[in-house]
Amino acid sequence: MPGEEAMVDSQGTFASTNPQTGGRRLALPEAPWLWLVILFILNLALPFVPVPNLTLAIVGTIVLTILYVIIVVQFAAQVTRLQLPLGKLMPLFIASLALWAVLEWVVQPTVIKPLATAYHHTHVHATGLQRFPLTLTEAFTGLALLCTAVLGGSLISRIITTPNMLGPVCAIIAMIDVWGVLLGGIVSKLMSKAPQAVSHGMVKGPAAGIATASHYSIAVPDIGVGDYLFLGLLFAVLHAHEMNWRDAIKWTVPLMALALLAIEFPFLGVQALPGLLFIGLGVAIPNLKHFQYTREEKFALLYAGIFVVILTGALYVGMSKIVFEQDMKHKTVKTRQAAYTENGVTSMLRLNRSLNL
Repeated sequence: MPGEEAMVDSQGTFASTNPQTGGRRLALPEAPWLWLVILFILNLALPFVPVPNLTLAIVGTIVLTILYVIIVVQFAAQVTRLQLPLGKLMPLFIASLALWAVLEWVVQPTVIKPLATAYHHTHVHATGLQRFPLTLTEAFTGLALLCTAVLGGSLISRIITTPNMLGPVCAIIAMIDVWGVLLGGIVSKLMSKAPQAVSHGMVKGPAAGIATASHYSIAVPDIGVGDYLFLGLLFAVLHAHEMNWRDAIKWTVPLMALALLAIEFPFLGVQALPGLLFIGLGVAIPNLKHFQYTREEKFALLYAGIFVVILTGALYVGMSKIVFEQDMKHKTVKTRQAAYTENGVTSMLRLNRSLNL
């Protein structure tokens, strides 16, 4: 604001002073690593915090969801604000990707194995210190995947050379995500047919009470890695072209929080929402003035949009047909298997359980 001077203290916290009033206004931390530390503490501590009643569970869900969205959006905005050169950005991306791969495919299975064995014999979930190694591993894994996605998005952002390109990018990714999540697209099919595979590409949100014997627990829905990748991409573009990234945060945070809260409360009947739609809106709305198109460019964008709609529709029909045929073959196999048993219903039930259907 006019008349204000900005400075950053030794802790990486932004503050502004107004020489007319002598006041000093503190804002949120701008050092990216501080947001990672906050998220790590939440992921590590909250599972061991009991949730004793329904009221606390509801209030805690709302507060935790908003806090989580603020943290991840601020991290994406601040790490891309550094505008790291390719020589530094690429090694960081490779290191975070390698760390995530080791944690996800080597460390986590090793940690989970004894817990799964114990549950198989006792049918009691691990709590307290028994669950701490898994909680610690999940916390590091989530941070590594978040860093990988945001840094990867920052790398990809270099192909967007003008502010005008950002508008179509926001529109296209939103449209594709709507199809993928809500209209029976690839994401929807994977979530229903291969949930275990999808879980590897999800960033787990903070959860409270899951490592205690509480009757209630709080868990922020898992968010796909693609959402964080595009957070990094879009905010990197905003910084590179000196666009309105601060207001983009103000729009993106409430939109993402509302989307997550809609999923968290079962009575709303929402199982999944396209996160890129809300992220794209949050970034595009406060930056509309930066999108200046000639008459020819507007027609080109219109034709491109029509092409994307047609292509999306064709992919939807094709994917639906393929999945329908596979489902029919699968049902035929199960029906034939049931016909060779004395009790077909029992046999089918056992088969479904063995396949985790």
